[in-house]
Amino acid sequence: METLQDFYNNYRNWFGDKSNIGCFYDGENESMSHLTWEQHNILYSITAPHEGNNFTYLLRVNPKSTFDKWGNADIEEFYDTIDELAHDLEYRDWIYRSLMWLYIDRYAESINED
Repeated sequence: METLQDFYNNYRNWFGDKSNIGCFYDGENESMSHLTWEQHNILYSITAPHEGNNFTYLLRVNPKSTFDKWGNADIEEFYDTIDELAHDLEYRDWIYRSLMWLYIDRYAESINED
């Protein structure tokens, strides 16, 4: 795969309910610039490479219940290729573990502040 559109086309069935998918396109060259979806109460966003993300793919992940805006996502990972990103999403147990540890750390910090 070479583009975000290729990723979407190859994994279309993986996303589940199509009503949860948002595809956003760059007006200049009509290529897909962002892809967002919800799966199991977790929100995902992929941003295609551009100058603002150092020409890498950006994956953002956040539980729906604590979502504020993508700029504050709990998980942000950068990938040189869409294939690397696809692999990490296909074997996404690391996402759930990362979120779990993040919330455990936040809870422990809040207890220590009291």
